Amino acid sequence: YLNMKKIYKSFGILLLLAILSSCGTSTAFFDQMSYKETISAKVEALALMDKAVNDYSSEQAKIDEVNLAMQKMYEYEKNRENNTETVRMWEILLDPEKNLYGGFIKRWESESKLSKVFVNEAKPQIEKAFDIILGLETKKVKPEEANSFLNSN
Repeated sequence: YLNMKKIYKSFGILLLLAILSSCGTSTAFFDQMSYKETISAKVEALALMDKAVNDYSSEQAKIDEVNLAMQKMYEYEKNRENNTETVRMWEILLDPEKNLYGGFIKRWESESKLSKVFVNEAKPQIEKAFDIILGLETKKVKPEEANSFLNSN
């Protein structure tokens, strides 16, 4: 009986590993640090955007601080295995030629100040991009779910 239980448990482990690595479409495991830091970057970026009605140069230190936090998150995500969709979203979010965070900062720098109307129209777009990144993270397999499955089989 114990031998059969070990065989079934081993089969369960092999099945889970096969599912997680099949077809080259596997995704990274859920990462609490990534989720927490993305929320932090979102809050900081949206708060910074409110300051775009001020002169760019007067907010340079805060801009640099938020840009660095965003770049750190991108680098962290880029170096996680099976994380292509999230990395692509960070690239789009940060791209100065797109209409999200990178483009917003580029426009602020080139125009020195942005109107409150423009800021209010841009914020929901950038917030949505962060929400997509957060959604991608929450849909990843959580290690405790994998362990729970393994322990029950």
